[in-house]
Amino acid sequence: MKRIKFAAIFLTIKGVQQVAAAEHRGATFGDLFSNAIFRDIVISISATVGLYVVASIIHVGGLNFEDYERALIIASR
Repeated sequence: MKRIKFAAIFLTIKGVQQVAAAEHRGATFGDLFSNAIFRDIVISISATVGLYVVASIIHVGGLNFEDYERALIIASR
């Protein structure tokens, strides 16, 4: 997870620097999402972190399918 965080921060900083250098002025919020490379980085990192959170919830037991199965068996009686 530390590698993902480092890569996310590093790529974000490099993306902002690239947008600021291309515009020859400070980068605004709209400029960041008009840059295709930066937008793709944000989408991919968001998807990776989102899948990590979902997998963590399932692993910890937040979605325990055995309980749902027992409830269905009891309800069908």
